[in-house]
Amino acid sequence: MGRRPFTFVTDGVEAAVKQASEQAGDGVVGVAGASVVRQCLNAGILDAVRVSLVPDWRGVPYFAGLEATSVRLGQP
Repeated sequence: MGRRPFTFVTDGVEAAVKQASEQAGDGVVGVAGASVVRQCLNAGILDAVRVSLVPDWRGVPYFAGLEATSVRLGQP
């Protein structure tokens, strides 16, 4: 694979996802990490969530602290 450009976005997760979506065109934009996923869910800007279950009780709870009143998840 060739070199990939990257950009640091400092004005919030919504701006970062918007910029990534513009760059991706018809491609998929992925986010990772419990904190970033939670911010995206609270902002209502995720279309899907993929969770790999690996028990690690030291980590950050994936869905803890959601501000959204309802997040509907479909069957895998």
